[in-house]
Amino acid sequence: MYLQVTIDYMKDEEKFFVQLGDCTETVYMQKQLAQAESLTYLGELAASIAHEIRNPMTSLKGFTQLMQTEASERGGKYLQVIEQEMDRQSSFSLCRFDCN
Repeated sequence: MYLQVTIDYMKDEEKFFVQLGDCTETVYMQKQLAQAESLTYLGELAASIAHEIRNPMTSLKGFTQLMQTEASERGGKYLQVIEQEMDRQSSFSLCRFDCN
């Protein structure tokens, strides 16, 4: 339980006025808000990291596809494996950072 204490001095009557109030709900809501803000920041950070991972993967995938058009059969198979692994990594990044 959280209490708020207010003390006023009444000079005219030479008395103190003490008021107690329950502020438990307010403190609880402030804590929830702080936690929600932290989670929001964490989500934004995770999305930014996922974006930074996917961007170079997109370029690599494009160049890999371009190289496949001119590669030998054996080289094309290696490039296909590289492309599949990049797709897998991109999918992993999406799942880890964008899924709820």
